[in-house]
Formats: sequence, structure tokens, C-alpha cells
Amino acid sequence: MDIKPIVISYKCPWQNVVAEHFVLSVRNDMLNHMLIFNEEQLRDFMKQYFEYYNNERCHLAVGRDSPNGREIRNKPFKSARIISSPRIGGLHHMYKWNKAA
Repeated sequence: MDIKPIVISYKCPWQNVVAEHFVLSVRNDMLNHMLIFNEEQLRDFMKQYFEYYNNERCHLAVGRDSPNGREIRNKPFKSARIISSPRIGGLHHMYKWNKAA
């Protein structure tokens, strides 16, 4: 394929578009909306965010799916209701059909 890597310049992180896009996503989706008091809390929220980012968040690059894929959940029966499960301290939510309706 004749692809050659391009090394970014020293102390020029803005040249790495993938890393910059991810940092912007973390800031917009999480960090701009909460107060972090210590490193342990930040690590905990970042683990939750990675789980959300890879398994539940919609990405345009993969056809509005998540990188790890998600199953399509059709309405199981007519009277089923949607229930919400909070993610990342309630900033985002996962929606499922309630089977007990």
C-alpha cells in the first residue's frame, strides 16, 4: 500500500488529529460538566467514560454505532416502556426496553 508514517514535530501535539479529537470529546462530553477533586476521582470517571465511549456512544465514523458494536433492541411488545440507566455520574444515559411492563 506504500503507506509511510509521518512523525509529528517535537512539542507539537496539535499535529496529532486523532489524539486531539479524543481529548476534545472527553472535554465536551464529561470534563466541562463536572468538578474533579482528586486524581482517583478523575481515574474513576475516565474508566467510566472509556466504557461509555467504546460500547454505547454513537460515532459517525462507524455508521452511528459504537466501536465495539451494539445490539439492535426492537420493542419486545406493545406495552413495553423505555427505562433509562445513568452513565458517568448521570451525564449520559443508556436506554432499554422495560421487559416487566
